[in-house]
Amino acid sequence: MNKKLCVNCRAELDFDASFCNECGKVQNQMANSQTQTKQCPKCFNTVNANIPFCSKCGNNFSTSSGMPRETKPNPRVESQRMDFNPPSNFPVPYQNQNPPIQYIQQAPMNNYAQNQFSNAFPGNLQVVAIFQLVVGILEVIGSVLGGFYVLIVGIFTFGIGLLLIFIPLIFLIVGIFSIISGMNGINKRTTYGFSMFVAISQMCLLLMCDVLSFVSGLIGVIFLNNSESKNYFRNN
Repeated sequence: MNKKLCVNCRAELDFDASFCNECGKVQNQMANSQTQTKQCPKCFNTVNANIPFCSKCGNNFSTSSGMPRETKPNPRVESQRMDFNPPSNFPVPYQNQNPPIQYIQQAPMNNYAQNQFSNAFPGNLQVVAIFQLVVGILEVIGSVLGGFYVLIVGIFTFGIGLLLIFIPLIFLIVGIFSIISGMNGINKRTTYGFSMFVAISQMCLLLMCDVLSFVSGLIGVIFLNNSESKNYFRNN
């Protein structure tokens, strides 16, 4: 809708208004010609085309060259702009697409990556767990068969053969411990003390000519003392 200015107080009125709603001045027909506007070249304010001075900055239109005396942004546009103040930790992009090589080489590993690396279950311990589980099952089976053999020998020797019953009992105890340690390793709940105890116990079975248990225990002792395994036990 077209607007015009009051001839007295310069208030903005409807184009067909006969009286000013601010000062009550009667509006004449000359006010219709005052609805034409122009823009101040200094502050970009929109004013009536017939007034000699800008109502905002006081610029004299009769002496103005038509160009702004100083470069200023449009205040209406500036009022709609949203200021952006980045936080102090806001990442600054590299000027190039790739970061410097020396930064990649010297960049330290963050705590999360270090924890993830140190908490990873080593493959050495998985090998120890599998050996202990398999050999433990064989030891239990061998102890059961050995127990029946000692029982039969004891019957035919009037009980003298029963004195050898401690041999299958030792195999049975070591086999049960080996199975427990192997299951803990497979479930990633290996403890250094218990696994080392089982490994040494298996090595001691060499005294009873059990080479397989000795090999399993030797592998366990070597892998449990590996630097990767020690770091895992130290961080867990």
